[in-house]
Amino acid sequence: VNPSEGDPAPLGWLAKGLDELGSAAVPANLITLGVSLADGPDFSAISLGQCAAITAAKMVLMPLVAVGVILLDKALFPAHIEAPYDQPYYLMTFVVAATPTANTVLVMCTLGGQDRSAMATCIFAQYCAAPVVLTLTISGFIAFMVEAL
Repeated sequence: VNPSEGDPAPLGWLAKGLDELGSAAVPANLITLGVSLADGPDFSAISLGQCAAITAAKMVLMPLVAVGVILLDKALFPAHIEAPYDQPYYLMTFVVAATPTANTVLVMCTLGGQDRSAMATCIFAQYCAAPVVLTLTISGFIAFMVEAL
């Protein structure tokens, strides 16, 4: 791009190229997950019990820890966040802890030479549980937040 054509940044072409490259990250991660799950979950790589325990820890235990962190934050720093921004902040904190493991963990597993099949199976189990578990945990947290926070 020529600066005389309206783009005053001399390296604007580089920024645009990096932006396009960054936009491809999410689809690339989803393709990696899809390839790992193309044949379905591999419960020979990880037992069903271990997979269930990992799913419960990530989607039930971690949100409970997040509630503890939220209550501790509110107790130690009462004027930290003022209304009306306090409840969205607490909800966001809870939702980040409650959602399934990100696909990027699978990419890190692959790059680190770890068992990609076991990680993909765990992510698959979390995504299968997510509609029910997330509905219950987030609804429960919102009810708790309205009453206690």
